[in-house]
Amino acid sequence: NPNVGKTLDLDGYTIVRGEKEDQDVITAISGFYSSLKSKHNVDISFAVAEHDPESDKEILFGATNRSEGKNHRYSDYSIDHKDGKLYIDGGSADAIGAACEWLLANCITDGLVSLDKIPYEYHAQYSLENLKVNGVLLSEFTVARDTDGLIDEMWQWIGPRAGWRKTSENG
Repeated sequence: NPNVGKTLDLDGYTIVRGEKEDQDVITAISGFYSSLKSKHNVDISFAVAEHDPESDKEILFGATNRSEGKNHRYSDYSIDHKDGKLYIDGGSADAIGAACEWLLANCITDGLVSLDKIPYEYHAQYSLENLKVNGVLLSEFTVARDTDGLIDEMWQWIGPRAGWRKTSENG
């Protein structure tokens, strides 16, 4: 790992998210921001990638106009470092929250990020792998319309168990 022994001082960094993030993801990111400010006394700010200018000191969450998102399954996440920026991505708001918790617990002390364990990827075990209906993977299906919210209820149960995430293709 070329990052061994290196650290980042998070003072002056900006947390950057995409404009169209779900509210649950924004809540997870906000918790991370609050922890950095209150527990680590870090001078950090918030930005929306599509509205705020780019800087050299950013913590980028998911896909933005300046970072490419990864195609993680529901509970999977990754943390990476490149050119002074941290990249945090996950398959759901819960995964983003777990990535933030891992980073806070394992890499951040007094506002400094130890890069010894980064890049880091977490891959969950799922209890329902390769679920099929009439021989076709359920992940191949799309939802055309959910006017009564029943699909969303089903999604909340099955997503974490099967590793599925919502995307623009199947959302």
